[in-house]
Amino acid sequence: MAAGEERVPLVPVQRLRIRMIIVVVLTSLAIASERTFTTLVGVPLVAAGLLGTYPEIYVQGKQLERRLRVLFFEVRVTRFSFEPCTQIETDVEPPLGIGWAAVLGIYWLSCLVLDRVVPWLGGVYRIWVRTYRGQRIQVWQGNGEANFRANLDILRNETGLPLG
Repeated sequence: MAAGEERVPLVPVQRLRIRMIIVVVLTSLAIASERTFTTLVGVPLVAAGLLGTYPEIYVQGKQLERRLRVLFFEVRVTRFSFEPCTQIETDVEPPLGIGWAAVLGIYWLSCLVLDRVVPWLGGVYRIWVRTYRGQRIQVWQGNGEANFRANLDILRNETGLPLG
């Protein structure tokens, strides 16, 4: 990476401090209400597992960087160069059962919450890059259309790749 290039995160930006505070608050509430082994050990583990496991994705110049956190610890960093890529591609997978989900508000809730709380669940919107050899590599996946469009703009602006 060239010096001076700004590292731009894809959205939604995962905020480590806020996630840790929520885990501490949930754990404190659970322990204050009931002091059992399950509460003392299970609640913090489940909360940290749910809120502390997520990917962070950044674009810096012609490189993509993915950081995977599990229980708040960074366990893997992978980097991918956009140099062998020819274009950006998009894909939208229609959600199953959208009729009843829309009536109940579950789909709306998932778009609002899931991308921020548990982004590793994925979503219906996908952004790919296509290499010169024809290989298709997934860059991002999520639920919210606003995040999808923002990430598409970030990738186009930062990489200079055309939308195919």
